[in-house]
Amino acid sequence: IRRQMEKGYVYGYSHMLGYRITDGKLEIIPEEAEIVRRIFRMFLSGQGKEDIAKELNRLGVMRDTECGRWYLHTVDYVLTNITYTGDQIWQKTYATDVLPFKQVHNRGQKPKYFAEDCCPAIISKEDFNLAQALAQKRLEARKQLEIVQSPYRKHIYCAECGSMCRSKMINGKQYWICHKRDREKAYCPVPQVAEE
Repeated sequence: IRRQMEKGYVYGYSHMLGYRITDGKLEIIPEEAEIVRRIFRMFLSGQGKEDIAKELNRLGVMRDTECGRWYLHTVDYVLTNITYTGDQIWQKTYATDVLPFKQVHNRGQKPKYFAEDCCPAIISKEDFNLAQALAQKRLEARKQLEIVQSPYRKHIYCAECGSMCRSKMINGKQYWICHKRDREKAYCPVPQVAEE
């Protein structure tokens, strides 16, 4: 199987935005590849993952025919998928050896294989690496904010929809907003509330 993969043949593939399988090899779907490029451009120009998902949904950009909506985690999947550079990592998941057999994430239990330039690239390696560096920088900034978080964190829930509330700094002032409202105003009618 590994030799076949090295020749560019695909195993264990589920639909990935921007590609289809033709004769056992990945082939670019131009319309979907443009969506992938657009996501990278938006992220590298400063938009957050959740904002990108909201904008794609607002514009009616479909993810695929089965599940059309975009979410933070689906945008994150696109931004972190090395296949878009033409490289691939194989055996990211594997089947367990005991019944019932399950596919589990490979966290070092089995060897992983890195294949360079084994499929057509949609994104340059430079843009992919810039996106990874930017995501890491944002994560570190968020961790710094968590150090000075309120003692009320994870203890306030929305009286209307029941979802957990989170703090949000806007122009140096701290607000509390429920996760549903923060994700989409239509999900909860309760506006953000100033902490003071």
